[in-house]
Amino acid sequence: MIPIWAITALGGAAIVAAGVVWHFDQVADARAEGWATATAAALEAKVEEDRLRRQANQGVTDRATQQRIHLAAAAAAARTERDELLAELARRGAPGDPAAGDGADDAATAARALGECSGRYQDVARAADALTAQVRGLQDYARSVCMTPAPVSLATERTAP
Repeated sequence: MIPIWAITALGGAAIVAAGVVWHFDQVADARAEGWATATAAALEAKVEEDRLRRQANQGVTDRATQQRIHLAAAAAAARTERDELLAELARRGAPGDPAAGDGADDAATAARALGECSGRYQDVARAADALTAQVRGLQDYARSVCMTPAPVSLATERTAP
């Protein structure tokens, strides 16, 4: 027969072992829950960061579009003014114009020079506007999208135990 003290010791050891297993199971569950919470928080932070970057990128696109519209309007106004000057010079150089007088050749020469110079100037202005828009767009993108501070991820935060 087995002495009672052995049965009691064996029962106590079994209870202690079950308690230790239960404790480690609880610790593992808590760790898994902590990892799941941290992973979910990191995913939420990443989604929010992506949303902020898309929003900033849309702002860059909108500002670039507005700048292109402004540049196109300025170029159209310059062309209109040039056309008006050319029309006035052509009118002054017209053979039947009493105001032309002896300056008809001068008006024709001025019209020709204005036409050539303004055409070249428009080409240079168009290239300068394109480069300006490109540089401003890149600067705006860098400022708005690349340098937007990312939200702090909860998964990377450490708390003292």
